Amino acid sequence: MKAAVLELLGLNEVKSPFRRLWPYVQRYKWLYALLSFCLLFGVAYTLFFAWFLKTFADRITEGGIGSLASLFAIGAAMTALKIAVDFAEVTTEFRATDRIVRDVKNDVFRHMLRLPASYYLDRHSGDHVSRLTNDVYKIYGAVGRSLINLIKQPLAAAAACVYLTVLNWKLALICFLVMPVVIGLGGYYGRKMRANGREIQGKLGAINGFLNDVFTGHLVVRAFQLERPMEDRSRADNDELYALEARDARLQSVLQAGTGAVNQIAFLACLGVGAMLIGGQGQGSGGGLTIGTLLAFIALFQSVIQPIGGLARQWGAFQTALSAVDRVCEVLETPAPVTAAAAAASDDSPHVYRKAPGLKSGIALSGVVFGYDEDRPPLFDGLSLRIPAGKVTALVGPSGAGKSTLFHLLLGFHKPQSGTIAFDGVPIEAMDASERAAYTAVVLQEPYLFTGTVRDNIALGRPGAPETDIRRAAREANADSFILSLPDGYDTQIGERGVRLSGGQKQRIAIARAILRDAPILLLDEATSSLDSRAELAVQEALDRLTAGRTTIVIAHRLSTVRHADHIIVLDGGAIVEQGHHELLMERRGLYRQMHAQQLGMERRVSV
Repeated sequence: MKAAVLELLGLNEVKSPFRRLWPYVQRYKWLYALLSFCLLFGVAYTLFFAWFLKTFADRITEGGIGSLASLFAIGAAMTALKIAVDFAEVTTEFRATDRIVRDVKNDVFRHMLRLPASYYLDRHSGDHVSRLTNDVYKIYGAVGRSLINLIKQPLAAAAACVYLTVLNWKLALICFLVMPVVIGLGGYYGRKMRANGREIQGKLGAINGFLNDVFTGHLVVRAFQLERPMEDRSRADNDELYALEARDARLQSVLQAGTGAVNQIAFLACLGVGAMLIGGQGQGSGGGLTIGTLLAFIALFQSVIQPIGGLARQWGAFQTALSAVDRVCEVLETPAPVTAAAAAASDDSPHVYRKAPGLKSGIALSGVVFGYDEDRPPLFDGLSLRIPAGKVTALVGPSGAGKSTLFHLLLGFHKPQSGTIAFDGVPIEAMDASERAAYTAVVLQEPYLFTGTVRDNIALGRPGAPETDIRRAAREANADSFILSLPDGYDTQIGERGVRLSGGQKQRIAIARAILRDAPILLLDEATSSLDSRAELAVQEALDRLTAGRTTIVIAHRLSTVRHADHIIVLDGGAIVEQGHHELLMERRGLYRQMHAQQLGMERRVSV
């Protein structure tokens, strides 16, 4: 029976998300203690007001008008105190809920930054934003007004029922009959509202993702005249969202109308029974009423018992809020990789730049097994490789050979299923995240710049770096001259993803960022492959300065750019099929020479 009741009300589903929120509530328990006092005072005032009406009416009917002055004085004092308590309650509620929402948002964002790269491969960035905005702010209902009312209204109803039982048990019986019906309605429709709420939050995340794609790729939309298809899809998404919200409105309407109908019927029944008792019926059984007692009962019914219907609606709103909490908890409960060193470090400690020592022996991969999908054979199945320190090593191979995946493993984005990756004999799994990151700097084929100034983007290589180091890095990256020609120099706003800069300018800022980092290992995703000849020359000069003395690993798309690499590794299907310098690989007539011949033939056809 108990299990059936819990299932009906949806209490089983409440435990998990509320257990996740409980530590945040406990963090501000002193505020909730004050809210509890305000809540109890509100219940007490409701009972006091009923007593006030009863006493007031009874004194009038008894002819004791002269004693009303003292009664009014008591009522005025209690009302003034109630106004002050209401002000404190609202203020305290906002302070508690705002702080909890702030803390949850900070924790979710911090946890997201520590999640493995695979988490982001499976979800759209717009969904992440939706969880941090729409879903987090829905928590207000779970820790604020809805939660307070879910506590206050049952307490008020219970107190009123006790008081009414003392006044007249027959009228109180009507209240006891109403409560299970209304609570049952709230539990049944509350579960439906929570399930529908999950769909609404999910759809909002999908819409945010779609809008992010459209606005980020607005040039493609314009170039291919995709305005109409995008408009049609947006309209379809909005129609689906409207249908879900309309269903939510219908559920709330049915719940409100149903509970309202039950309450009105109970109210009329109370009036009818009260009138009969006042008229003298049932007095032999002790059921007579005075006008004051009936007024007190009506006041309690209107201000407490009737909100049992409101309790059902609050339960529905609470369930809707919990649907958002579910999505937030999905993020917080996604395990993030933690090393022993990382676990020992405080998450709240300030960011400190750590300079890694120069490599001596180099990088070693031993028996590395890694795959993206557990249901498919791994991409790397026992990969072993040595990358010498201070040399330029190029990774070449057809698309899907594993070049980018190897980069991601070296950066710690993915963890091998087995095997080890070591820098100077130290496995990277044993390193703290910041220690591992200090070993590497990255320059991608498509550099990513953040909204902000030129200075801000360069300084990301080493947060807190002095201005002199930032400008030195820009000069070494052949970027200082064009930066100074910008309207505000280093303080120029570059727009979203550096939209106000050319490809070569963005690439040189990315190189300056890597120079400022001054890491011993440099990972290059052929940073000149998409540039014109003039920009390529400026970028290549900057790269020559950057790679000097560093252990450099290059993903090569154009084999002509790695002719002078110290070591070339040819990957195919996740395995090393050839390795050596350019001349040696050309002599072997293997995959490297085939790829070289194919690219040379394509270049000749293009030049013709």
